[in-house]
Amino acid sequence: MPGPQAPNMSTIGHLMSPIVDDLLAFEGPINIPTSNFPEGCLIETRLLTLIGDSGARHKVGKFALHLENYMCPWCMIRDTDLSKVKLGPLRVGAEVKEMGEKWKKASKNQRMVLMRTNGVQFSELNQLTYRDPVNHMAIGIMHNWMEGILAHHFRERWGFQELEYYQTKQRMAQTQRYRNPKRPRIGEREDEEAEVEDMESDSGDGEDGGCDHDIRVDEGEKGGLFTREFRQLFRDKMKGMVLPEDLGSLPKDLGSPKHGKLKAMQWHTLWVYAIPLVILEMFVEDVEDIKEDSNRFAVLQNTSLLVRCTNLLTSMPLRLGTGRKFTKSYQKYQQSSKELFRNFKVQPNHHYALHVEEQMRLFGPLSGVAEYWGERLIGILQNLNTNERFGDMELTMITKIISQQRLKAKAPLEKHLAQHDKETAPKQRTHMHIEGGYYEMLLESIRFRSEAPIQSRYLRPYVLSKGPILTGRCFSKQSYSVPDGPKVTPMKPHNCVMYRHNNQISYGLITEILQFDHPLGHQDWALAINPIRNCYAKDLNSPTRTFQFLCYMMKVVIGQILDTRLFIHPNEIGCLMAYRYLAYDTFNIPSNGIIMVPVDKLAHLLINEDSTAALF
Repeated sequence: MPGPQAPNMSTIGHLMSPIVDDLLAFEGPINIPTSNFPEGCLIETRLLTLIGDSGARHKVGKFALHLENYMCPWCMIRDTDLSKVKLGPLRVGAEVKEMGEKWKKASKNQRMVLMRTNGVQFSELNQLTYRDPVNHMAIGIMHNWMEGILAHHFRERWGFQELEYYQTKQRMAQTQRYRNPKRPRIGEREDEEAEVEDMESDSGDGEDGGCDHDIRVDEGEKGGLFTREFRQLFRDKMKGMVLPEDLGSLPKDLGSPKHGKLKAMQWHTLWVYAIPLVILEMFVEDVEDIKEDSNRFAVLQNTSLLVRCTNLLTSMPLRLGTGRKFTKSYQKYQQSSKELFRNFKVQPNHHYALHVEEQMRLFGPLSGVAEYWGERLIGILQNLNTNERFGDMELTMITKIISQQRLKAKAPLEKHLAQHDKETAPKQRTHMHIEGGYYEMLLESIRFRSEAPIQSRYLRPYVLSKGPILTGRCFSKQSYSVPDGPKVTPMKPHNCVMYRHNNQISYGLITEILQFDHPLGHQDWALAINPIRNCYAKDLNSPTRTFQFLCYMMKVVIGQILDTRLFIHPNEIGCLMAYRYLAYDTFNIPSNGIIMVPVDKLAHLLINEDSTAALF
């Protein structure tokens, strides 16, 4: 659309009119000749789901914009009722079309009254009789959730953003109007006498120093959670994270204006992987004594609910009940945010998220109707050289884009790069023989998976002829690509994995990849790993059950790397793990501690049915 300014509610209708006319022309089957079908083939075109950010979505669908009355396209919620975090009466597609027709026939003054009454104008898309203006509109999780709710919580509620001096001074002046010297803890009395008692107990001398080690939740700019020191501590702990390459990277100076704007996938990586790997160590002092009436627990619970909602929202495949679980977790998150943050304010994006359950019933996994593909197309169009000649270059640009897509389809870039790597790869190393205990571990692993009796080469000669023999001849490899799974290596960042061994979910660090001659005559693979013991597997009778619950909500596994070694088959690998090594005596683990998050698309953390079984 012509720039430089975005079209408003009035001009968008004029731009959509010729597009809708073309859609109406193609609504019935028409015969179009193509290169593959010279005699022509029948073509029908339908426009169903409207996908985009909230501004474009409302303009094209002709619903009221943000902060206007009845601005929700899916229900009749007033702007004054947003703070209640509930749905209004649901809209019906036929009624919306009828409202649009009334608005179209009304005078200018009557249109203003109708807009304030129902928040609907006439949309050119209403001419498409097969289309439902309510059900055929996607919420758009990229802008609504990733760049909306997650970004708002991180920047505003946590206060995780560096401000210029004049901005900081202005915000602090506003904050002092409502801030007390000490924020009352959740559930405590807020009268002056109780506050004085708290301050006296904090400053008194006692057996433990007179301090309960709780935190204040409004010490940051504008009453946010993170102070400047906490932000720096968060960044320092992030430096030790190991993220698989598919997750991308996060800026080292997170929260600073220098790093610019985070992309949607970076917000997802931050909340699903980075924050769970860091925040537990920052707010948990004793895994066996987490006070549920403390601010520390309130922050962790609020964070875990938001992480859980994000995992449910992006989970694939979509399972029955996922939408309902999302709604329950999201309502708990909003309620806990209201109790925790004094600067709590419900934005329109927070309300739109209440319709996620309904959207999942309509579209399935919402990642399938997200804006990612459209943003990529916008990026392609922005990189095309137009020579500032608008009006006579459009056909050339479209032809160029189509040629690029055909080239990618015929010769994918991945295959070209793989061929280049194969040509430039170093020569194959000479084979080697494994001996001693290493050989016995590999033999035991093969016997576990093989029905045929596999013999050891160390047996006497008269026994060797009774079955196939493991010779121990093998090659050391740099990587292995699991069929329909991840690529693993003995080096960071693809060396930590979750696998299923002996029907148990287990974790480990890959130390070596071997390709060897299988006794039955074919080439096989084996991965040598250092197993990781899950230190906080599910145990409802343990004093750490509250800590276990927080870990489960954030899909976190905390373990200890063992000095032993075993072999597994690559087919046993489930997924990669994002991880961070822990310092000595962290979470009561004396040494070799590690915290991990599985890199998968599941809504929940997989746990063993027998919670008492050792996970290694």
